[in-house]
Amino acid sequence: MITQCNVNEDTGEQRLRVTHELEADIAATDTVRLEVSFVPLYKWDNVDDSDFAAGLGEDAGRCDLSINSTDNQFWDVTLTDVYYKCNGAAAAASGNDPLA
Repeated sequence: MITQCNVNEDTGEQRLRVTHELEADIAATDTVRLEVSFVPLYKWDNVDDSDFAAGLGEDAGRCDLSINSTDNQFWDVTLTDVYYKCNGAAAAASGNDPLA
């Protein structure tokens, strides 16, 4: 995984770019799932924080890729916003089942 942060020098706006590289034998019927989970730095070494213990464990983004059924030169992409509770149970912010 490669990460890169870009800063617009005029506005100060920051963008984080995360790149995954996968080398694998992928069949036409396969779905490839990539996920990046993260916590804010201030939560990383403060695991005794009460709102951390009762609330958000990790925020995440998930990308599912599958071959387009009408034109197999292209991929169909499904993006899902996901978060994990501190008890390890997954919960999807978008209402989708993140474990499906």
